[in-house]
Amino acid sequence: YLVAHHENQVYGDATLALANCPESETINCDLVNSSRWSEIAGFPIAALALPTYLLLLGLLAAFPRAPETMAYVFCIGVLTALYSAALFVISKTLVGYLCLWCMRLYAVNLSIPILAALAARRSPTALVASTFRDLSGWPSPLRRAALAFVALLALTIAGDQALRSHVRAVAAAERARIE
Repeated sequence: YLVAHHENQVYGDATLALANCPESETINCDLVNSSRWSEIAGFPIAALALPTYLLLLGLLAAFPRAPETMAYVFCIGVLTALYSAALFVISKTLVGYLCLWCMRLYAVNLSIPILAALAARRSPTALVASTFRDLSGWPSPLRRAALAFVALLALTIAGDQALRSHVRAVAAAERARIE
């Protein structure tokens, strides 16, 4: 939803508005989701949620066969929570507004390491140590997770490019019709 909104606001005719995001002196989803801070290398940040959450679901599904995957879920969750905190600070200080949809994702991202630590029944320190040990040896579950993320990211980028192309074409056709 955020990706479609971003693409429509930045590359389309800006007709798509986010529901349940009332504008106020501190809230403006349109401005936040279309700011220069809403992309990395021309790719909407919100789109990173798709491969990340799909990878996390895959790692959770693999947990019964490969218990070390819960440590990966925890560490990815910590990274997403830290990234969310950085985006919150950027949004509040540099953009000047907050986005309620983004705040919901921040809450989800914060819950990931908490729930992973509870499910793993290990300390956060042990989960981080386990992941760092695996990063030095690249065992099979970690290799599969890395390959899955790269594949999911490539599919997400391709999908975003197709969406962007469609949004641009619709906006161009609408401009031509109006002219």
